[in-house]
Amino acid sequence: MIDFVGHQKISKTCPVQKGGYLSCLEETGIVPLTEGLSAVSLTNERLSVLELRGQATQKREFHLHMEDCCFLLMFQLRGNLFLGGSVCVGTDHYGGCNTSACPLYCRIDAGKIWSVVFGLPNRRVEEIQHEWPLFGIQAQTDNRVTALDNTILHNIGYRQRQIFDKIQQIQNRPYSTALKLEYQFMRLLELYHADLSDASKSEDIENILLYRRAIDYILKHYMDADIDRNTIADKLAVSVRTLYRAFEGKANNVTQSIRLIRIHKARELLRTTDSTFDDIAFQLHYMDAKHLAKLYIKQFGYSPKAERRKGPERPMEG
Repeated sequence: MIDFVGHQKISKTCPVQKGGYLSCLEETGIVPLTEGLSAVSLTNERLSVLELRGQATQKREFHLHMEDCCFLLMFQLRGNLFLGGSVCVGTDHYGGCNTSACPLYCRIDAGKIWSVVFGLPNRRVEEIQHEWPLFGIQAQTDNRVTALDNTILHNIGYRQRQIFDKIQQIQNRPYSTALKLEYQFMRLLELYHADLSDASKSEDIENILLYRRAIDYILKHYMDADIDRNTIADKLAVSVRTLYRAFEGKANNVTQSIRLIRIHKARELLRTTDSTFDDIAFQLHYMDAKHLAKLYIKQFGYSPKAERRKGPERPMEG
């Protein structure tokens, strides 16, 4: 269900990560994917579920296959999961997105990762949409991911964690395991639909969607010399004040978000090219390389020179 971009699967004799929430599937279904990462999964006519867990030694790009699923509900218990290049599901957050049978492009950074993904089958789309209308599910026939940019993320709260504790207690049985997993998943869906209902009644919903659009624009245009909050507001057809409100309460404002993405780009260029740091600073529109170096140290805790001494990292093949 997972294909890593530019990497071959490792031998099944490699150590695997046990102790996840889907422990009932670990005896027979745990699979090592790549160094440090393992997965367990289950697929039947009513449910698909996948748990990815472990320690990534470096950034990994992969395609997530949830065959014949019209809707995915993703729980990020540790680390960050980037979906389609525009949505980041952070630690202790979850959200749903409409999808087709095509693979979903994902990315994780180096470090600990723990994800649980549930999928609803496409052939039951009418029943699902009738019961949970706020999911906005439509049957997919054109092999593309839809409604990803509008994915609304929620905090994983006490009620969700209680359900995951119940899932962890499920034992491996030939008949009842799948039924018990499906029952707990239905409880998670009910909570998600309730969260969506609450969000739809809130004035914050428009700000959340605008925030996603703004981040998507920054990810696509952070190399532009003239990108700033005025440019973004103009491109998104909103006022600067409205854009500012969309970033209220977030970890970074508009300017800080642009800066953070550029700093990460600087690290990528240090790892994958022979360009001098002065050249990298110029590419990222910093006239003073020393200023970028200070920002780099503040972000990562070590200097660009220390990053370069680690040695080059080959770019991932698409």
